[in-house]
Amino acid sequence: MTIYSPQNPPSGFYVYAYLRKDGTPYYIGKGQGKRAWAKSDRTVFPLKDFSNIVILEHNLTDVGSLAIERRMIRWYGRIDNGTGILRNKTDGGDGNVGWIPSEEVKANISKGRTGIRPSKEICQQMSITRSGKGHWNYGRKTPKDVSAKISAGVRKRNESRVLPVKTYLLVDIIDGIEIPFDCHNSIEILKPLGIDPKSLFCAKRYNKNGIYKNRYTVR
Repeated sequence: MTIYSPQNPPSGFYVYAYLRKDGTPYYIGKGQGKRAWAKSDRTVFPLKDFSNIVILEHNLTDVGSLAIERRMIRWYGRIDNGTGILRNKTDGGDGNVGWIPSEEVKANISKGRTGIRPSKEICQQMSITRSGKGHWNYGRKTPKDVSAKISAGVRKRNESRVLPVKTYLLVDIIDGIEIPFDCHNSIEILKPLGIDPKSLFCAKRYNKNGIYKNRYTVR
């Protein structure tokens, strides 16, 4: 049996675990070299004498170690999302998939990003890469068969959707009359009264009193 240590780490990539006194794992990780024994760049630690570190698999490829790490975390589950016993904060696989940030972390991220403005040079570079010949999709055309499939899919989806129709009330503030209408019959109802539907809603939104032609408003 090979005894691994910081001076004699496993070959290749490997998957490791930190064990509790009862033998159950409280952390699953993937690494290379001295990663399992490292005390920096982590939030969960082994015992000071490293006696609770177990190498589960070794001599793996990077992809292989990531796959096994994810499988082991999924098997034992995580404490933070209520699925198991591990103190891992993500689902593994060399990323932050499944990470649940705390409110304190969210606040710190928000604070760190507030007020940050990119320099003119960065803005210019972003403009170049997002427009004209610098854009990744510049000059590309969608094949006709692909466009036809997309169009057919959109039509099929729209045919099956039943969208709610909102009803409005036209209020005549002089005569005190309220007339209901919707998007389907607005022209039929409003035009005979000399009301342009677009102008009516613009008046409601932009006029201080929300009144159209000093007489009508909409609710």
